[in-house]
Amino acid sequence: MLQIRPARPSSARTPFPSAVSRHRPRLLRSYRPATNTIGGFRAHVYLTFLVLALTTAFRCWLQAQDQRARQGKPLTDPDAGIRKFREQVREENANLVIVFHDERYALFETYEIAILLGRRVLKPRGVPETITPEDILRKYGVSRE
Repeated sequence: MLQIRPARPSSARTPFPSAVSRHRPRLLRSYRPATNTIGGFRAHVYLTFLVLALTTAFRCWLQAQDQRARQGKPLTDPDAGIRKFREQVREENANLVIVFHDERYALFETYEIAILLGRRVLKPRGVPETITPEDILRKYGVSRE
């Protein structure tokens, strides 16, 4: 049977020698608590004002982006930012439903699913006032079997 032996014998105090445990007293002696100095105070004040200015600038930028979106400017503009682009994609895909049938699937708007199931839908956004199941099937190039 193979016997595993340590490379160095450990001390009698601990069965698991560790560089951290052996050097901990020296590390504690080298640590000294921070003292309040005028330089540290100035650095703290400058950093505080810098963070306040950056936060204010970011909030103003967000308000300008929201105003641009309300004016109808395109969100694919590089100045619009990824947040607005993701918001636009979320809105476009919010009302989509995936329908699976055997090996096939289709994406429908929620109002189209309701109409295909025989429910009455009142004036969906962006479509004519009256829409029939045949109109929906024609839109997707499907005929009733």
